[in-house]
Amino acid sequence: MTSASYEVARKTLNLEDVRPARIPFAPIDEQAEIVSQLEAKLSNIAQAETEIKRSLERAARLRQAILKRAFEGWLV
Repeated sequence: MTSASYEVARKTLNLEDVRPARIPFAPIDEQAEIVSQLEAKLSNIAQAETEIKRSLERAARLRQAILKRAFEGWLV
């Protein structure tokens, strides 16, 4: 592709330059394994996001409880 590009300051490729290029793909079983691993990682991320959201909500409630006690004079 580099040899097919032209111009000096801004390299350019046209569709006609790219069309004959061969792009290798992984075998289907390897693609399936990659998809499986990605889905597992995305599931872990979703669980972590849920836990973070829960923790932030809990921290906000705790902060409000502490402020309430402080204004009531329970904290010295």
